[in-house]
Amino acid sequence: MDQTKILVVDDDEGICEMMTRFLSDEGYDARYVLDGYEAIKLSKKERFNLIFLDIIMPGISGIDTIEEIKKYLPEIKTI
Repeated sequence: MDQTKILVVDDDEGICEMMTRFLSDEGYDARYVLDGYEAIKLSKKERFNLIFLDIIMPGISGIDTIEEIKKYLPEIKTI
């Protein structure tokens, strides 16, 4: 069975590292990026099952980020 792929998006690298470490320890394939633009770019290359997304980030907000991602991944789950 394929491993569940999770993307963590937050401008606080400490939070990203903590979450990806925890998720990896629980058996998930977890990655992180530090802004919405990188999340959009990466999610076009890789198919994630779930995205943990900060709402308030510099550049592009979490809301705008997920709206863009859902244009080509409408089934993606976000938290």
